[in-house]
Amino acid sequence: VSNELFQTLPPPDYSDVDFERFKELSPKHNRIFLIGTRGCVFDCSFCNVPALMKYRFKDGKKFAYEVHTLQKQYNPDWIEFADSLINGSLKQYREMIAELSRLNFEHPEHKSKIVAFYRIRPFSQVDENDFKLMAEAGFYRLKIGVESGSFEVRKHIGKTETDEEIMWTFEMCRKYGIKINLLIIVGYPTETKADFE
Repeated sequence: VSNELFQTLPPPDYSDVDFERFKELSPKHNRIFLIGTRGCVFDCSFCNVPALMKYRFKDGKKFAYEVHTLQKQYNPDWIEFADSLINGSLKQYREMIAELSRLNFEHPEHKSKIVAFYRIRPFSQVDENDFKLMAEAGFYRLKIGVESGSFEVRKHIGKTETDEEIMWTFEMCRKYGIKINLLIIVGYPTETKADFE
């Protein structure tokens, strides 16, 4: 599917889902999965996503409207983004969080609780306002693949975020009330005991 065609895909139809039954069984399962991007702009050593598909994205404002509309229509407890990462295109990501922030300000009764995969970016590509807007947009939890506490291991993987950039990201999430799930690889092939320690 080309990026042009991906842009035109309609929102998913969840009209046949019995959300009340899911709420009774388990609130954690009362969620809707949405996709705003396909593929990944990075090339981590352990991941095959870039080999499977080219990176594609929906227009940020359009995707924000899709999220807001489905929250209003079905009222799930969660909306989980099934993207490999939500901030692959910084331009579309910023348009999406800004538009969701605006929609939530105008219609706070339809604010989503969003869970998404997030890639830590260098200081030169991110600022505090991104996290403020994410919180206003409804981001509740980020799943972040730090992979290792060792810079040498991360470098081999293809993740060159510094310890300082990682810790700053954590601090911004804490400041704006965004929870974090850390994804860690133990026993990466190049990892030594010293790396692990």
